[in-house]
Amino acid sequence: MVPTVRCLLMTAMAASTACGGTGPREPRAETHAVRGPPPGELAACALPPGARAAARCVIVPVLEDRARPDGPIIPLRVVVLPATAADSAPDPVFYFTGGPGQAATDGLAGTLSETAGTRARRALVLIDQRGTGASRPLRCELPDTERALVGWLTGAFDGDALRACRARLLAEGVDLARYTTADAVDDVEAVRRALGYPRINLFGVSYGTRVAVEYLRRHPERTRTATLRGVHAPDSRFPLEIARDAQRALDLTLAACELDRACRASYPRCATT
Repeated sequence: MVPTVRCLLMTAMAASTACGGTGPREPRAETHAVRGPPPGELAACALPPGARAAARCVIVPVLEDRARPDGPIIPLRVVVLPATAADSAPDPVFYFTGGPGQAATDGLAGTLSETAGTRARRALVLIDQRGTGASRPLRCELPDTERALVGWLTGAFDGDALRACRARLLAEGVDLARYTTADAVDDVEAVRRALGYPRINLFGVSYGTRVAVEYLRRHPERTRTATLRGVHAPDSRFPLEIARDAQRALDLTLAACELDRACRASYPRCATT
């Protein structure tokens, strides 16, 4: 996996402007938009066991394909965790998890622990990215994930189960070409508008850094800060580069050991392998 390193905290505005307001307005529908009723109001909701926090939830409907106004609608699940301090800031943190394939509302206990300091001042917004969690999940019955991934990387995974799942989803009318990072960013912007936040802070982890960077690129005027941890660069071809990167990391470690007298003395065979 990509090393977990906090690597960027930037201000994305060309000029400082006041955010205004004290929190989200009630949700409104996507501008261009979605057939059917607008998103419901933010309402108190229960979190999974172990995730102890007050939460408000809402469903924001978006088009699967924004070029097809008559096409299927995806109900995006959105969870808002209000700031815990009375003097909270008006701009929330949108949290993007990894994968791709993880839902932002999965592993909430860990997320709450990680963001406790942030939530003292700012609300935390979690969106189940389309195809995950409760946002029209695309599920495949595959072999054990870890074994399947190892088999794929070694050429032993024949992919029959994956191809069968793809065929089933297509037969169900799912447009798999519309479950991309670009579409996810459109969804994030739809949620921002629905909640009424003028500007937001981005926090991306692993694959979530791709979503954050793409949102920052396309909506700099709506971004106050961006924090990226464990950067998954847009040009990375994960997992195709795992073997190459692992070998390079090992070579650099052994080279560093060779240059360090204590390490070389403690591990002479490793240093000369």
